[in-house]
Amino acid sequence: MDVVLVVASDTDELEETLGALAFALFGCGAALLAVTIVIVPRLLRRELAPLNELAERAARVNAESLATRFPTNGPPGELVPIAQRLNDLLARLQQSFERERQFSADLAHELRTPIAELRSLAEVALKWPDAREATTDRETLAIALQMEGIVTRLLALLRCERGQLPVAAERVALAPLIQSVWQSFAERAVAKELIVTVNATDGTEVQTDPVLLRSILTNLMDNAVEYTPRGGTITAEGAVKDGRFLLRVMNTTDSLTAEDVTHFFERFWRKESARSDSKHAGLGLSLAKAFCECLGLQLGAQFLDHSTLSIMVTGPTTIAEKRPR
Repeated sequence: MDVVLVVASDTDELEETLGALAFALFGCGAALLAVTIVIVPRLLRRELAPLNELAERAARVNAESLATRFPTNGPPGELVPIAQRLNDLLARLQQSFERERQFSADLAHELRTPIAELRSLAEVALKWPDAREATTDRETLAIALQMEGIVTRLLALLRCERGQLPVAAERVALAPLIQSVWQSFAERAVAKELIVTVNATDGTEVQTDPVLLRSILTNLMDNAVEYTPRGGTITAEGAVKDGRFLLRVMNTTDSLTAEDVTHFFERFWRKESARSDSKHAGLGLSLAKAFCECLGLQLGAQFLDHSTLSIMVTGPTTIAEKRPR
C-alpha cells in the first residue's frame, strides 16, 4: 500500500528575505554606477593629464621651434621613454633643417657670383655690341660650365641620398685605373712642379662600379693637386689585402691643418687661402663620400704628420649590384 506524505511550509519570510536581498543588490549596483560615473572620469582626466600635456606640446612644435625639448623628469615613468624618443626625433629634425638651411645659403652664395658675372657680360654685350671681344664668349662659356658643374654635382648627391643611383659590379684593375685618372692631372702637376709617385701592384683587381670608383679617385686627385704647394709631392697607391682594398692619395700641404679635416666632406667647404681659381665649388669630396657610401666603402682623411695629408678609400673587394629604388 503506497503512502503519500505532503509537507507544507510558509514562504512569506523567504520571499521577504529574497526581496530585501534584491533591493540591497540593486541599491549597491546603482550606488556603484553613480560612483563610477562621477569618479572615474575625474580619475581619467587626472591620470591622462600628463599625456594630454605631452600631446599639446607636440602639437605646438613647428619648423621654427625644433629646439623644443620635452621634460623627462616630471612625467610619469610610462611617458618618459616616449618623451625621450620625441626629443631624439626633434634633435634629428633640427639638425636636418639646419643642414638644409645652410645648404640653401651656401648654394645661393655659390651661384650669386657666376650669375652676376653672366649678367654683367650680357649687359656689356647689349650696350656695346660692336666692341665685344672674343674673350667675352670664352668667359661666358667658362661661367656656364662652372654653374653646370655645380648643378650636376648637386643632382648626383641628391640621387645618392635618395638611393636612385644604380651601381654596377665589374672587374676593375687598380693600377691602370690610377694611371688613367692621373693623366688628366699631369699637366697641372707639371705646371706646379709637383713630384708624383703612383704605386699599385699590377694585376690587383676589385669588383665594383668602375664609373663611381673613377669619380671618387678623380675627386681625390683633384683635391691633392689643388692643395699641394709648388714643388710638393703627391703619392697615389692601391692595394688589396685579406679581402679588402685600399686606395690612398697623399700630398704635402702648407695651407691645411688637422682642424680642417673635420670640414673636408662638408658641401661647399673650401679653405679660402688655398683657392686658386673658380673651378672648385667645394663639392668634390662631398660627392666622393656619397659615392663611397653607395658602394659600401669608407672614406677618411688624416694627417700623417704636420704637412702630409692622407685621404683613404677602404672597403671589400667585391660589392653587389644595386638598382635604383
